[in-house]
Amino acid sequence: MSIFEVFISNYFDDFVAIATSCETHSVTAAVTLTFKMLGWIFAETGGKAPPCADIVSALGVTIDVSSLHKGLVTVDNTETRKTEIAAAIKQILDTGTLHRHDALRLRRRLQFVAGQIFGRIAKRCLAIITKHAYGERGPEISQETRQALQLFLQLVLMDVPREISPRAGPMWYIFTDACYEPQNAAGSAGIGAVIVDQCGKYYGSFQFFSLICWQN
Repeated sequence: MSIFEVFISNYFDDFVAIATSCETHSVTAAVTLTFKMLGWIFAETGGKAPPCADIVSALGVTIDVSSLHKGLVTVDNTETRKTEIAAAIKQILDTGTLHRHDALRLRRRLQFVAGQIFGRIAKRCLAIITKHAYGERGPEISQETRQALQLFLQLVLMDVPREISPRAGPMWYIFTDACYEPQNAAGSAGIGAVIVDQCGKYYGSFQFFSLICWQN
């Protein structure tokens, strides 16, 4: 809303505005009156229209701007969403079954949750759930699927908010490579990595190599 110099974002029918503590009343009035002039029907009271606060919930996540003056904002999945996801995963682990349509529905729910989890492990778990959905095993979950669900559950319950900050610190780069060649006569596998700083200065490395032992 550039005409009122209001910082506001939207995702479909969810709108989140940001203001300093002394601007909350005027920003709320500007947004509310603009929506009314446009003829929009929207929630003016209740859970869908929370007052301005340091921590707000929208789209299944909580946004904490209490440290914005320090250049830090944290985003986390809401407690309600964590509880629902944890209950759904625990039920699957207890029954040991996951039908295709339930797997695809679960994957859609987990995909948004994974967006608030640092790293790529959560997305790897989603790939295994998708593999189960389109596999020929049936509803019975494999050990791989069980491990993926257990790991995702652990990530959800770790409760580590995602930090967003413009502050820049030292940058480190880790370059990795791996090999897996079971088709060779001896069979081999290995992994290695090199770490350098933002100026390209070498700081260390490691490598691990082993022969694959086959047993008939």
